[in-house]
Amino acid sequence: MNHRTMIYRSLRLRCPNCGEGRVCRGWFAMHEECDVCQLDFRREPGFYLGSIYINYGLTAVMLTVVCGPLVMSGAVSHWWMTPIALAFCAGFPMWFLRYARCLWLGLDQMIDGEAAARRRAQFGEIAADPSTADGESLDSKRPSADEPATTKESASSAQMCPFCHTTSEFPAEYAGNWTRCPACDNKMLIT
Repeated sequence: MNHRTMIYRSLRLRCPNCGEGRVCRGWFAMHEECDVCQLDFRREPGFYLGSIYINYGLTAVMLTVVCGPLVMSGAVSHWWMTPIALAFCAGFPMWFLRYARCLWLGLDQMIDGEAAARRRAQFGEIAADPSTADGESLDSKRPSADEPATTKESASSAQMCPFCHTTSEFPAEYAGNWTRCPACDNKMLIT
């Protein structure tokens, strides 16, 4: 996703991933996930505080660009401009809140998307487990459904994917090996 696409989708209040689903369900409320691509809009606590920087920055720039020259040139008295500027500083950020959140979410998705593409390019080229010299593929080390499970194989552990942050159960025998995340299909090292 490029910058233009991200800005276009954000200013339409659409999902930064697919561009179709709505992000906001009200003036101040957001959907929990995209109804089209199921992208999770819930992030860690405090994530959307970053949108305050976008909101504050645009408010300050607009106030400076519009009010500054009017007062400095003497076209408008500062006695008139002060209540207008205060009303603008109170109203504009409330109106722009949804757009700032969508821009922040889009920026995060764009940066994460580029990083995930680099990781896929880096790890996608690894076709074999580095510990095997004969080039045996990673998927061939998994037990088939016909093989009986031993007590060591029946133990499992939860592992969180570093790419999509979903938690999946993996057999204990996968520890120390590379495998694919069932949710996002990225290769990850099982610890």
